[in-house]
Order: sequence, then C-alpha cells, then structure tokens
Amino acid sequence: MNIVAAFLANRIELTESGFRLDGAFPEYWSIPEIPHTVELPIGFVASLEPEEVDETFLVEIQSGSAKAGGVVASGEFMFQRPPFTKFVDNTPLYVHAAVAQKVVFTDVGAHATAIFRDGECLAAIPFGVALTPQGR
Repeated sequence: MNIVAAFLANRIELTESGFRLDGAFPEYWSIPEIPHTVELPIGFVASLEPEEVDETFLVEIQSGSAKAGGVVASGEFMFQRPPFTKFVDNTPLYVHAAVAQKVVFTDVGAHATAIFRDGECLAAIPFGVALTPQGR
C-alpha cells in the first residue's frame, strides 16, 4: 500500500466513485484568532496490490507547526478496500479515504499534515495558517 495523493479541503464527502470536494488544496487555512480549534478535513488515495484487497490498514495522521516545532494533533485512522468483483487487470486498485482531524492552531505560518504507517511517512501536506477576521 502506498499513498498516491493527499490533500486538505474545506469539506470532503466520500462517494461511490471517489470524492466530492469543496475548497480543495488550500494554500493556507484562515483562522479568526489564536488559539483556534478546527476540524481539518484530510483526504487521501491509497494504491493497493491485489493481495492487499480486504486487508485493514492503520495509519497515523499528524498535524504540526514548523514554528512550534512539534505535533499539535495526532490520531489513528483505519481503512480497507472490500473484496471486489469488477476490475481491470494490471491497473491500480484505489481506496479513497477521508477523515476530519481536530487541530488546535496556536500560531500562524508554516504547518503540515503527514500520514504515517509503521513510522514511515507516506505523504505530507504542507500548508500555511493565516490570521484573518473572517476565518475560513
């Protein structure tokens, strides 16, 4: 299993064929004040080998601040692609996954969210946090 895409969005809804997104791939997240708590929507696509279908995968998702130098949110997420009946030989097998992580932003500037499995970073999503009165 490897992650072929990972992103943030204002809203992520899983559908039968993938994602329905609102405000995907923001360069920065706007917050009205510090500290500020948000549910940060994170989406990713995992590519599986045929023998990995029906296997349950556990990943850890961490979000942190470059300025603070540490993790501000961390949590585990499990996902699986159920057995399938229809597929095309020699093509990728994808699993679409989405999770909302509760993050408390305590500063502005460079941040990142990363997805780990067994201590290995599979994907990193850099983004900024900006202080704006209206929020996002």
